[in-house]
Amino acid sequence: MDFLENLRETKLFGDLNISKFEKEVIYRSNFIHMLYKYLENKYGGLNLVDEMLSTQTLNMVLHDKAIIGLLAHILHKRMFIIDDKEFVGQKQSLSSAFLSLEQIKFSSLLMNRIAYELFEEEGKAVVYGSFLLNNLKEALSRLVCREERLKLFGDDFWVINK
Repeated sequence: MDFLENLRETKLFGDLNISKFEKEVIYRSNFIHMLYKYLENKYGGLNLVDEMLSTQTLNMVLHDKAIIGLLAHILHKRMFIIDDKEFVGQKQSLSSAFLSLEQIKFSSLLMNRIAYELFEEEGKAVVYGSFLLNNLKEALSRLVCREERLKLFGDDFWVINK
């Protein structure tokens, strides 16, 4: 919870109650869509399939580590409670919609490529912080498991596998 403690100190959400934050922001709000839109606008033009991330892009990731980590955090928390039909958009039981399949695919591809780049060289990962690294692992693990069941992205989609 180090990130949420830091978030509390910023006063961005007023007097932040962590359990209320999880309940309202993670499970009920469209905050995930705002995070996604920011990342899509910033990283959407990159070739995440065939090319390694440049030093400039890795510096952008370092700058955005809290945003990427929060998206991964929300993804893995929400994926814990939604079923396959909610995941693919065939039903909605939470008060806010989950990401579309295209949004999930882009988010997965971005997190997958970032994780590959960061974990490929052990010393490189440390500067990105435990919040980003732990949530990338959790989110990607849940995404890989879900994808193995649903076969949505194809065999060569994942650069890393859990």
